[in-house]
Amino acid sequence: MVVVAAKNFKITKGQDLMKKYSEGGFADRFFCGNCGSPIYTSQPIHPKVLFIKAGSLDDTSQLAPKNHVWCDSAWPWTP
Repeated sequence: MVVVAAKNFKITKGQDLMKKYSEGGFADRFFCGNCGSPIYTSQPIHPKVLFIKAGSLDDTSQLAPKNHVWCDSAWPWTP
């Protein structure tokens, strides 16, 4: 997941394919209406940021992990 400032986020292609699933005020999840791939999530408690699914990006070469989440329950072979 990549956290970005909402004001800096822009979908450049495929906007007409986007679908939204709302989770009762907790989060809005946006995904591809064709294949169902998750694209990003917005949350009212964090209105200034969006949570982008890294797998949806064309180029992740400039990304590096900064946090590890749920590591205590990770499989021993997980790097």
